[in-house]
Amino acid sequence: PDFVVVVAVTVDGDFVFVRQYRHGTRQILLELPAGCMEPTDSDPGAGAARELFEETGYAGSEPVFLCKVAPNAACISNFAHCYLIRDCKKVSSLEIVVMSAEETKKLMAEGGLVQAVHVAAMYYAEKILNK
Repeated sequence: PDFVVVVAVTVDGDFVFVRQYRHGTRQILLELPAGCMEPTDSDPGAGAARELFEETGYAGSEPVFLCKVAPNAACISNFAHCYLIRDCKKVSSLEIVVMSAEETKKLMAEGGLVQAVHVAAMYYAEKILNK
């Protein structure tokens, strides 16, 4: 199934991440909030807002479309729909990672974000955020 990836930025300009164990790499990775679209999602943007809340307890402004990418077009037919959600505020208590823009820039430069689709989403978000 298609899935959504969210670049979530708090009202203070920090970025919201989650830690997830990934069997393929046998590591706990720092990632953007993401997940499969549900049949109840009216569109990918609604799915992005839902996943952001489910995984982080954050909610924010209307999702802004960043990109639609094929995570592995050689053998999988699904797409990742990437969105930017700004002005995020904590509305529920779940364990998450919030990093400043400076820390996030360092994370990206040092290869600390390894999921290819998440790196692409950050690239597109940076273009909008740095206008």
